[in-house]
Amino acid sequence: VWSLGQITEAAQQQQKSGGRCCVLLTTGAMNPPHRGHVHMMQVAKEALERKHGLAVLGGFISPSHDLYVGPKCQRLRTAFAAAHHRCDLAELLIRDLDEAVPKEGGMQGEGNGWLHLSRWESDPKHADWPDFPEVIAELSANVGPDILVIYVCGSDLAMKCGLARGISGAGVFVVQRQNDPAIASDPSRCVFGETQQDQALASISSTQIRAALSQKDLGPLALQSQACVDYVLRHRLYGAGT
Repeated sequence: VWSLGQITEAAQQQQKSGGRCCVLLTTGAMNPPHRGHVHMMQVAKEALERKHGLAVLGGFISPSHDLYVGPKCQRLRTAFAAAHHRCDLAELLIRDLDEAVPKEGGMQGEGNGWLHLSRWESDPKHADWPDFPEVIAELSANVGPDILVIYVCGSDLAMKCGLARGISGAGVFVVQRQNDPAIASDPSRCVFGETQQDQALASISSTQIRAALSQKDLGPLALQSQACVDYVLRHRLYGAGT
């Protein structure tokens, strides 16, 4: 469920040299996942390594459980894709990482070996949906006490949940959304903030992607992976392909 082989090896090397190690985690409905989710993780990795001297050993994209996303979509009267589809889409984005993310600050070209999909949160075996603190705790238990888990999220969620104050036993990296106030970094509390410079990717949302798919609007779809668009059409998700 957690791809830890490369992370464990990298951690051993870093610990020999005395470096500080972390892994990144982002969660959410991701209905559907899009390039903005991947780019947010790259922004966090680049800033943590360049500005704060942390070695980012890996990162995990974790779509939320159907028991959370399904009722939410029903309340909002919006289209819903089951977790196995959302996970498959996230995996396609990760595979397409080098081509999917525009070159910015040297982030393109470092390969997609560091970013992984986790299906633990969305596993149908859960009797109830795990909230993000539970996912953080599960990943922390798997990587061990010497590797800090840093939760990556947008400033909208950070403000809603008060994450700018920090997360007990973990770190938080907040990517500023358009029109939201910036979150100041406070490394003493393992709180980090950054502005997402690519405004096109910063402003795109799953809501816009769903609407574009159902209305066959090619504008927003230019910011989505073609492999994901093809998958959605093939499985007729979000009203597409009908």
